Amino acid sequence: MSSVADDTPDHTCKDAASGPEACCPLGPDCALPVDVILRSSVDGSLIGAHRKYLEDFSDGFPPSDAVIASMDAVPLSEDGDTLRLLMKFMHKQRHPAISGLDPSSVFKLGEAAEKYMVYSAMSPCRDFIERIVKTHPATSLCYAVKFDYPDIANAAAFYTISTSLEDMEEISKKDHRLLYAWLRYREAYIVAAKKALIPAPYYNTRGHKHECEWWGHYFNLTAADLPHTAWGLIESVADGSFSLEAYSKHVSALHPCVACPRRAAQWKSDISRGLLSVPKFSTFL
Repeated sequence: MSSVADDTPDHTCKDAASGPEACCPLGPDCALPVDVILRSSVDGSLIGAHRKYLEDFSDGFPPSDAVIASMDAVPLSEDGDTLRLLMKFMHKQRHPAISGLDPSSVFKLGEAAEKYMVYSAMSPCRDFIERIVKTHPATSLCYAVKFDYPDIANAAAFYTISTSLEDMEEISKKDHRLLYAWLRYREAYIVAAKKALIPAPYYNTRGHKHECEWWGHYFNLTAADLPHTAWGLIESVADGSFSLEAYSKHVSALHPCVACPRRAAQWKSDISRGLLSVPKFSTFL
């Protein structure tokens, strides 16, 4: 919306009758009179808004004709900065860029946009969060599960396995559905990673356990090329640096044993079916 001319009366704050705090966040760039005041229950901030735009740009506020005209402030649970930013997405103008915001502000804006169904803000918040899943995995995972973004949840979950249960409980606000799915997902990866580091015993066709000096030499060489912990192995899968070739690199050390190459092939196959085939996080929900 174009700027208001200098000789145009500033209806925005005058109509609010509550001083400059209750101005429309766009200030003089918005010529529509304020006819509803929002109050943050977090910090008491007053934000001027417009019933018509609340109706037109969201599905979370009541229709303008269903609300009795009043200048009594409407309490909302978000902080003032989040509400001001949200209101900027509810105008007929170019919406603000969020690329320069800190992640915590975007998470709060995204939460408010989903809550009040402000679609113009939902999409950029989702795209922003999708780009930061590696640096803010637990918060991204909780956001994605709460608002049904399975692709973000699946991408973020990889990086939450080392998060403590206490931290996940705090971030998720003890969402039991999320926590139960996360514990099952994490356990599946930890079990699979441990098997990828230490192969299962190998039995020959007669049911006898096979062990020999050739295997010990091969195992030591292979283990030296792998991360030393289950979590390190999971991280290598997540960042794409893991390769099954590590399990084939030193196979020549197994000769002249006939059984050990079969054991190495079985180990490699077990990893492919285990660590590399853990179901996506969304399947645990």
